Amino acid sequence: MLEWVNIIWAQTYLPTITIQPQGIVVEAQSGETIMSAAQAAGYYWPTTCGGEGRCTTCATIVRSGAENLSDIGKSERKTMEAEIGPGAIERRMRLACQARLHGDVVVVKPGVRRSWTSTSRETVIEAGSHSPCLGNSES
Repeated sequence: MLEWVNIIWAQTYLPTITIQPQGIVVEAQSGETIMSAAQAAGYYWPTTCGGEGRCTTCATIVRSGAENLSDIGKSERKTMEAEIGPGAIERRMRLACQARLHGDVVVVKPGVRRSWTSTSRETVIEAGSHSPCLGNSES
């Protein structure tokens, strides 16, 4: 019986990412990267290379739950050491585009915020907003 309960729990459990200092909590699929989970939930995560692991713009400090992330790979280690320095890993930094979730984590990443999706922009325009960034819907 206990084994059956554990199987059901494992199938329904979704890891969470708590993003500080904003206090954002995002549910993720097991095996998903930190960055892709945040983006799927409608958040902008700072990145320069688009999640290819070539820059360190998405780098985040892991406050807790590091044991719930995939092991750091050679490519991620090389990028972080080259761009941030050899102390990056000791400071519990990970590239959010490479670190895959297997349980709950708390990370620190300033700059994460709700993103403007095309649906959000359309809603603003339809509502009659006249944002200089979005353009005037009546022109």
